[in-house]
Amino acid sequence: MHYKLDRYIIIKNMNDYLNNRGISDKIIADNGIHLKSNKIAIPIKDASGNIMFYKYRRSPQETDGPKYMFDKGSTAALFNIHKINDATRVFITEGEFDAMALESYDLHAVSTTNGSGTFKEEWAGAFKGKEVFICYDNDDAGRKGAIKVAQVIPWAKIVWLPEKMKGKDVTDYLLDQGIIAFNNLLADAKSYALPPLYYPDHSKKSDYEKELKQCNADSDYVLDLQRKLKNQKRDWQYTEWLLASWAHYYEHLTSKIKSWSSRKFDTPDFFTEKDRARLVPMDRFIQVNNQGFAKCPFHDEDTPSFRYYARDNHGFCYGGCRGKDVIDVYMKKFKVDFKTAINKLLSS
Repeated sequence: MHYKLDRYIIIKNMNDYLNNRGISDKIIADNGIHLKSNKIAIPIKDASGNIMFYKYRRSPQETDGPKYMFDKGSTAALFNIHKINDATRVFITEGEFDAMALESYDLHAVSTTNGSGTFKEEWAGAFKGKEVFICYDNDDAGRKGAIKVAQVIPWAKIVWLPEKMKGKDVTDYLLDQGIIAFNNLLADAKSYALPPLYYPDHSKKSDYEKELKQCNADSDYVLDLQRKLKNQKRDWQYTEWLLASWAHYYEHLTSKIKSWSSRKFDTPDFFTEKDRARLVPMDRFIQVNNQGFAKCPFHDEDTPSFRYYARDNHGFCYGGCRGKDVIDVYMKKFKVDFKTAINKLLSS
């Protein structure tokens, strides 16, 4: 049902709606939140404070249609990123309203515009040198999203909201328990040992065995943490997500080690030309910026989205091309076949 209300009443209802979510009138005004076509318009700005696009929240009086909408041409971004340059402590939330609820308590907070499943690795640089708390929702998507952010920002601490609470997000917790109780949660927040977000591809069996040893040690750490939390009757269930992440990585490593074990070490072609070609540094023929990004050779783009990982000489495209090794990239960039790419790399 669509309510035809005059502008004064609509604006008053919008502020009432946001006030009821713990967002003060000052923060509403500071962030330029307003109504546009009977939708709550949220300006999304870049690191310099320039508006890139608007995100829209369906009016509180509306029940039909999508809850959130975006301007045409918008892309995943961080809300309030321009406000954290000089901050020493930053909170990362799932939504803009959660960020503004924390901001109403004079806390610096950002959120992703595209929900819990999206957090780009290139955003990590904005949080260097800062104390970071991840405050995602108390549901499956929120727990998985928090772990993903912690993989991108390994020094960040995850704030686990109590499993039995009214509602599911940080706003609900603040409204029910208040800022003092929230600060107590921060005291218990921790950084977790997590598997790498992208698995390296090594040229030696011993490298995989070394990582497997570390993998076992880190998963033992999570198991020990789970036992301690369970004994204290605290939220030990969250560690199950960490264990699942390590289990996936363990399977990857053991599979790699098994494939190496089946090879004959005494044959001349044990270390193949393909293996040696994959060791040629990719940044010899792609231009990588200071943040470790290059323009992806697999699609046209203006903003570099191809992250180069020097440790394993591997690239990952955040534009959808996924992981690529040095041979893939050479073939695409220079338009040559697989055999030619190997020969060229070996002679470079």
